Amino acid sequence: MGTRKPDTVRQPPMPARAVTLAEMRAAGWMLRATCSRCRVQLHVDLAPMIALLGPDYVLWGRHPRCRVWAWGDDERCWGRILFEARSVRGGSWRALKHSSEVADAIDLRRQLYHGR
Repeated sequence: MGTRKPDTVRQPPMPARAVTLAEMRAAGWMLRATCSRCRVQLHVDLAPMIALLGPDYVLWGRHPRCRVWAWGDDERCWGRILFEARSVRGGSWRALKHSSEVADAIDLRRQLYHGR
């Protein structure tokens, strides 16, 4: 059974709900990476990212270089990656762009964990 409006089942991703990789995984978010130039789209598996970068890593506002080999043996795509998340299958994708809302969520978590 489904709905025509999956965003009513679970709200779209918001920084106040999950800032770090561990929080995104606990919230059950799905992530994808899209290159701005070659348009390749990849599923982002959070478990290996947490193992590599740590559970407190913040993905919001990150735009690394694309890793696709596109033009022969010596040239990589020079595009930038945009990370997007959604909270429920069929829901809206939200770009993980840095904003004042993200900065506020990071500051709030820092205050909570450091007791300030």
